[in-house]
Amino acid sequence: MNIYSKTNPPQGFYVYAYIRSKDSKTAKAGTPYYIGKGKEKRAWKKGKEERINLPLNHKHIIIVESNLTEIGALAIERRLVRRFGRKDIHTGILENRTDGGDGVTNPNASARKRDPDKMKKFIQAGADSSRGKKQTPERRKLASQPGEKNAMYGKTGPLSPNFGKKRSADVIAKTTGEKNGMFNKTHSDEVKHNLSIQRSEWWEKNKHTRLGEKHYNYDHTVYKWQNKKTGEIVHMTQHQLNAVYNIGPGPINNCVRGWSKSTGGWLLLGKEV
Repeated sequence: MNIYSKTNPPQGFYVYAYIRSKDSKTAKAGTPYYIGKGKEKRAWKKGKEERINLPLNHKHIIIVESNLTEIGALAIERRLVRRFGRKDIHTGILENRTDGGDGVTNPNASARKRDPDKMKKFIQAGADSSRGKKQTPERRKLASQPGEKNAMYGKTGPLSPNFGKKRSADVIAKTTGEKNGMFNKTHSDEVKHNLSIQRSEWWEKNKHTRLGEKHYNYDHTVYKWQNKKTGEIVHMTQHQLNAVYNIGPGPINNCVRGWSKSTGGWLLLGKEV
């Protein structure tokens, strides 16, 4: 039984749901069509610019959790929106136009277009809290050191003791979903632009060590390939077949892994003995 009403709202912040009174094309009766967060009489009031209609029968307004802090209410709202999904982005059954959390996380295209300046301000405010903080001179000096003097030397790539190993279940559990530091966050346009520049500069500087046979993941195995139309047989590595016949590296690798028998008209007969 729902003990709360417009004249007897919950204490503190709360999370509420509007429930369908009958079956629809979207979902069955008894399922939520909107999840919200508020305080006092918010669940029973429609805002001036709000497009979501309140249930005609207020018994279909359900208080999911009450007596919460605002942060706690926002977290539960986001979790429920993620659980039931949004209709506007084809992930579920809710009429919500954002992922929850004051309506600033992942607004849809129409919301961005309607008030782009406001959306930009909200998105930037919710981005990584470290933005604008500068590294100490000691940290910058340590990160700029070459070779073995660099703090990350031997921790990534083929020099790392974990190179080629799968992550353990514990590590995966700590770095995925809500436990990931970037969960429900997004970089600002400025950060994205700077990252793009950094990647381009890094590639120009290091591409001579990452192309073809110089790449540490280069497969030197020679394979036997037969043209399905002409019967011609060639002996080439994956990279050579890609370079000579302009076949995508992905489909070639699928053949080598046994996921397909041929690609681009070439049949894989086996490895060169």
